[in-house]
Amino acid sequence: MVIGMKSDLKAGEGTFTTKVRRQGGTRIATLPKKVLDEAGIKDGDEVKVMSEGDTVVIRKSDDDHDAFMEAHEYSMKRFSKTYKDLAK
Repeated sequence: MVIGMKSDLKAGEGTFTTKVRRQGGTRIATLPKKVLDEAGIKDGDEVKVMSEGDTVVIRKSDDDHDAFMEAHEYSMKRFSKTYKDLAK
């Protein structure tokens, strides 16, 4: 898992280091307010958490984007051979 914290985090610097800690059966990593502000994430917002290899991606949930990504993933699975043939 990559969760990249500079103590002097500035706007536009989205990399920081933090520790993951246990709370009951859950693991928690706190995020600086500046990072959440940049991503437009506020208290109570839903977020998408995705694992991509050794990287964890957290982004604000967006129904339109989620629907587009589901359609894209379906299309990539359903028509992967066709896309490969077209790319030749």
